[in-house]
Amino acid sequence: MLDDELAVVPEADAFLRHVRFGRDQAELTTHAYAGHIAFYLRWCVRTGRDWRTAAADLALFVTWLRYGSKETTGIEPSSSGLVLAVPGAGHARGAARIENVLTDVRQFLCHGITVKTVPGEVLAPGLLRSRLNDAIETLVDDVRQWNIQSRTEEAERKLLHSLQAAVKKRRRV
Repeated sequence: MLDDELAVVPEADAFLRHVRFGRDQAELTTHAYAGHIAFYLRWCVRTGRDWRTAAADLALFVTWLRYGSKETTGIEPSSSGLVLAVPGAGHARGAARIENVLTDVRQFLCHGITVKTVPGEVLAPGLLRSRLNDAIETLVDDVRQWNIQSRTEEAERKLLHSLQAAVKKRRRV
């Protein structure tokens, strides 16, 4: 795993080797982990956070993932990397993708604690789990809201079709 200056990030590299060879995961699985960890490390660098302790601000990371365009969150940002979430802004990534990223970042941090490269209090019992649960609950709420909007739109479509059918029927009479 390389950072923005193309230098190897030893802790991330060690974790990915552990995933690939220690857990005997597939190459594509390891590749997915690498991409998710790259998001996290990139966010840490661009927001001036130390990746070892940045888990305290996971809600901000979720916002960055959710609303940050590919240009903003990519390897070479086209702007300052600043993400502004405004009312009505579309989501850059869906809830399932963000949940996968968070899960992989948690695994990365857990591995860091195990090998003593991350302070244990970062994942104090319940602390990160609580933050992850809050972030995931927010995503679930977004999905529920989307489902409600989708059902409302479907009901409106059905009502429109039935009204059109009634108008056609009246015209025939």
